[in-house]
Amino acid sequence: MKDYHKIVSNDNKKMTLIHTFNLHGTLNKASYIKVSAFDVPAADTSTEILAMRFKKGSKTAVEIYMDNGWSFSFRIHSASTLIQPSLKFDVQCISVSHIECKWNRK
Repeated sequence: MKDYHKIVSNDNKKMTLIHTFNLHGTLNKASYIKVSAFDVPAADTSTEILAMRFKKGSKTAVEIYMDNGWSFSFRIHSASTLIQPSLKFDVQCISVSHIECKWNRK
């Protein structure tokens, strides 16, 4: 897995969230051509599961809460609308560390 940024814009809050997945410390490193304007700290990875429970109102989704602010949602559901024995397994990252950038636009 390579380190990466995920940019999420929230127009209602006039804010952009920058989720940094800097697990190996490779984001914004200086190169021989350019020096980075800012450092992106390496993410604190999880080491412990704190809680696991079904998502409120769901019988197919489980949420896992971990230390260092990480949480995930796991869901099993039908892979097609036809009657078949195939299933899909979805994983979503619910929360990770992020950088908030507020907009000054009126």
